[in-house]
Amino acid sequence: MSAEQDPLLPQGHDSPGPAVASESSRQDDQSCIRRMPLVAFLATFGMNAAAASSVFVFARILCKDSSSCNGDEQNAFARSLAIATVIANVCAILVIQPLHAVSKKTPNTVLMLWLVCRSTSIALLWLAASFKSMSIVLLSKVLEGTATDNILQFALSTIYARAKDQKQFSTLMSESMAFSLLGSSLGPLTAGLGRDFSSRILIAICALVLAALYVGYLTIVGRSHAPNKNNSQSLRDQISVTTEGHAREGATLLRDLFQGMFSHFSIFAEKPRFLSPSLSLLLYTNGQAYILPALMVYASGRYGFTDRQSSWLLSLVTAVSATSTFFVRLVQQRIKGDIAHLRLNMMVAVMQMSALAISLPLIMETNYSWQLYLVTTAMSLGFSASGFIKTYALCQLQHPNDGTAALAIFETVGSLLSPLTLGAAQSHWHGGSWTFLSTGMMIASIAVLLVTMTRRVFIPAS
Repeated sequence: MSAEQDPLLPQGHDSPGPAVASESSRQDDQSCIRRMPLVAFLATFGMNAAAASSVFVFARILCKDSSSCNGDEQNAFARSLAIATVIANVCAILVIQPLHAVSKKTPNTVLMLWLVCRSTSIALLWLAASFKSMSIVLLSKVLEGTATDNILQFALSTIYARAKDQKQFSTLMSESMAFSLLGSSLGPLTAGLGRDFSSRILIAICALVLAALYVGYLTIVGRSHAPNKNNSQSLRDQISVTTEGHAREGATLLRDLFQGMFSHFSIFAEKPRFLSPSLSLLLYTNGQAYILPALMVYASGRYGFTDRQSSWLLSLVTAVSATSTFFVRLVQQRIKGDIAHLRLNMMVAVMQMSALAISLPLIMETNYSWQLYLVTTAMSLGFSASGFIKTYALCQLQHPNDGTAALAIFETVGSLLSPLTLGAAQSHWHGGSWTFLSTGMMIASIAVLLVTMTRRVFIPAS
């Protein structure tokens, strides 16, 4: 054990050289990275345990009877939910650049900030329901926007990008996706066992607090070795320069923010092959991000679903998605070679989007709640496609971390557009217009992704 590892080591003992200490530090860091997928489980568990409650808090405020909203109340429900979702997604776009800057220095900090903001957002839902205050709901949505699922995946991706090689990165992404879907499945299932709104909120907050404690533990372990002095001085110099620059350019902070965001798009000039899967991700997210809120609004009006029944519905969606992802994970372990991994990610993404495109229009053909559950089961096969699209895109880069911010922006923009398109279609045009619109986007996303096949991009960029 080195002196850095054990501060109580007597001074008379010889300590290992810098190379040995550096190697030990690197191994500790890799060990912490390999443990991060468990954080994905806890975070998504807590987030999805409150997912149905975050939708039906609007019904509690806007409807006389939250379990049976009338026509006008139903429209107000759908419209308010769509607007609040847009606000959350705008906030998500604005925080990407600052979070990306932080992630370059301390990736774990971004994850911790996510956990704090998300747990606070969920706590505000309870206050909003108690006081029937739309203002508190909007504040909750603002915090939710700074801690979306996309930003969670971005935070985890920046940590996984420090993996020792591309194969381990791909494996970590796949494991994280599987754990995320498992948490997304068990979260609503556990919340559905809660007796009331408050108990479901408490379950979600407890899971997020546990995740924060675990991240704190891993951070302490990862920093058990003292940082390199030169690196520390360089970091202090960067902070000093950044602080002085902001002092001089305070009046143009918003402009600098957007310039920083768009600077991530330079990756497309350097690696044009990266554009096609990025656009595919944008189209997919546009068509998929608002499906579950729209489905819950539809189910509440058609079949009288409350947040408890919707929790069961969400649990079904994520359970099917988790099962399919675990199956892909088993197949992926048996495949060797980077080219084979790229092809597998692309094929899985195409198949999952196809399942979503086929099943979506069938939602409006249901006449009984059990039929809705059946169609939702088939539809759920397409809910994890974004992870495979992102893995396919990032594995084409020599340094995957170079593309994580650009993908996060594309995915967040898609999430922003989704309530504007699907939500508007649902609130202004009754019927299944939103399902057909989403289906069209799935087809377009598949077409754009398949363009990469004609450009021979199965070989990772050098």
